[in-house]
Amino acid sequence: VVVEQASGQEGYMAGHSPALKRLEKGEVKIREAEGKEPRIVQIPGGHIHVGKTMAVYTRYAGWKAGE
Repeated sequence: VVVEQASGQEGYMAGHSPALKRLEKGEVKIREAEGKEPRIVQIPGGHIHVGKTMAVYTRYAGWKAGE
């Protein structure tokens, strides 16, 4: 998962150390498996919680055109 943060883009993979970060308006890129094209979701900002699983908390989200 790649997300937009105030400091720029940051990526998280399975097994990442726990984190709770604020997200900026932008895209969340989700790659479900190695070699697959990422799916892109547009969000107005929010938070990402990373632990054993990952969750993005936002008021709303929409798949980028063509997804």
